[in-house]
Amino acid sequence: MMKWNVPLKKRVVLKHEKGYTSSTAPTYRKSGKRVVCMAQEPEKQKDFFISYTSKDSTWAEWIAFELENANYSTIIQAWDIRPGSNFVAMMDDAAKGAARTIAVLSYAYLESDFAFAEWAEAFRQDPKGKHRLVLPIRIEVCEVKGLLGAIVYIDLVGLDEQKAREHLLAGVQQERIKPASVTFPMPTPQALGTLAALGRPPYPGSFDIHSRWVSTVAWSLDGTRLASGSGDGTVRVWDATTGENIVTYRGHSTPDLLFDLGLPSTVYALSWSPDGHSITSGGPGTSVHVWDATTGNTILTYRNHSDPSSIFALAWSLDGTRIASSCSGISKTVQISNATTGESVLAYKGHFDWLHVLTKMTLTLTVGALAWSPDSKRMASGGNDKRVHIWDATTGEKIVTYRGHSNQISSVAWSPDGVYIASAGYNEKTVRIWNAATGHTNSIYLGHASTVRTVAWSPNGMLIASGSNDKTVHLWEAATRRRIFTYQGHTEKITTVAWSPDGTHIASGSNDGKIQIWQAV
Repeated sequence: MMKWNVPLKKRVVLKHEKGYTSSTAPTYRKSGKRVVCMAQEPEKQKDFFISYTSKDSTWAEWIAFELENANYSTIIQAWDIRPGSNFVAMMDDAAKGAARTIAVLSYAYLESDFAFAEWAEAFRQDPKGKHRLVLPIRIEVCEVKGLLGAIVYIDLVGLDEQKAREHLLAGVQQERIKPASVTFPMPTPQALGTLAALGRPPYPGSFDIHSRWVSTVAWSLDGTRLASGSGDGTVRVWDATTGENIVTYRGHSTPDLLFDLGLPSTVYALSWSPDGHSITSGGPGTSVHVWDATTGNTILTYRNHSDPSSIFALAWSLDGTRIASSCSGISKTVQISNATTGESVLAYKGHFDWLHVLTKMTLTLTVGALAWSPDSKRMASGGNDKRVHIWDATTGEKIVTYRGHSNQISSVAWSPDGVYIASAGYNEKTVRIWNAATGHTNSIYLGHASTVRTVAWSPNGMLIASGSNDKTVHLWEAATRRRIFTYQGHTEKITTVAWSPDGTHIASGSNDGKIQIWQAV
C-alpha cells in the first residue's frame, strides 16, 4: 500500500516557476489508493508596497488610505505586519510580492539602510524605470541623490490635503495624463528681468513711492496690499496691483523723546497683524508703534527695550497675540510683548556675550533678524554674535544655537513646515539651510557675488528667494540649490524680499528707492 508522510492539509512550498508561493501551494489529500491535489487560488498581487521610516508613519498611512479609497491595494507595515510575525520575512515578501514599491521620501528615509534595501529590489527589476516599479513620493524638502535621484518623484511638499490627494492619484496612474485644457503662459521671469533691465516695468509693476532707500517690505496675508518702510521715515500701505497709496504712516518722523539719537528717522522693520487690520513698525529709538493699516491712526506705542538703541527687527506671531522686537544695545535683548497692551511678556537675553564685548571692544551688540516658527511656539533670532538661536517663545528656554556663520546674521526664515531655517550673514555671500531641532547644516547656497541681505522661503517650501548687495535677487530650489532665475531689475543693493501669500510673485526693495513686484513662478 502506498504511504504518504504529508499530513492532511499541510502546505508544501513548490518552486516559483510553477506559479505557486508558500501561501498558495496545493493541498494533498489521501483518498483510497489515489492522491488528489487540490490547488488553491493564488492570492491577488498587491498594487503597492509602501516603504517608509517610522518617523514618516503618518504620511505613509495617509498615502495608503487614499490609495485604497481609490480602489488600489497596498501593503503597509503599520496595518499588515502584526505581533508574532517575522518582520524581516514579511518585509521581504512585501517587497517581492507587490507590483510596485512606493518610497516615502524624507531626510530620514534617505539616510536609512533598511529603506534602501526595500526599494532596491524593485529597482533591480526595473533599472530603467520603464514599468515605474519604484515610485518615490516626496513629503518634505530633501535632496535626492544617487540612483533614486534619477527617478521622477511625486511631490507633495507644501500642498494642502486636497491638492496632495490629486497629485498622489494622478502620479500613480500608469497611463499618459493629458489635461482637458491649458492656460496661456504668463511672461517668464527671464522676460520680466529683461524688461526691467531695459527700464520697462516688470509685471505687475515697478513702484517708486519712497523718496529714500527701501528698508523693508511685507505683504498682507490676503495678498491685496503691501506695506513698505523707508529711509524717508514713512511706512506706506499700497495696493499690490495698482500701486495706489492707501495710507502713509508718519509716526516715526517724531523723535523718540526718551532716546533720541539724532539719527534719520529710518523705518527699519515692520510686520502685519495676521488679520490684516494693523501694522507694527520700528526705527531709531526704542518705541514700537502699532497702528491701523486703513486709517494710519496710532493704536499703541510702547517701549520695552531699556538700551539707547534702534528697533531693527519686528515679527507679529501668526496667532496674533504677541509681537517680537529686537534692537541694538549692550543687553542684546529680544522682547516679546502683548500685541494688545504692549506689556512685556518675555525678555530673551541669550545673545549677550561678554567675550564678544571684550574682543570686539564694542557695546553695540545687535540682534537684527527675527522670525516666528509657523506654529508660533518657537523664535529664531540672529545677531552680530554670528549665531542664530532657536528658543521657546513661552519660556525663553534656548533649544539650539547655530554657529555656522562667520559674521553678523542678516536674515533668518523658517521653512513652512517648521523643520528648517534659512539664514544669511554679512560678507559671506551664502545662504545656509539647517535643521531647526539639531542645528546641523543641511546645505549651503553659494550663488551670490556679495553679501546676502535678505532671505525668504516660498509658501510651498520648494523655493527660496535671496537678495544681495550684488543688486540681484536669486530664485533657487531649497532641496537642490539649483538656481532657477536671477532677477536684475534693481540698480542698487537689495535690502528686502517678500513672497506673495499665494507664492506667485515676489516683492523686492532696494537702495535705489524702488519696490518691484515680479512673477516668481
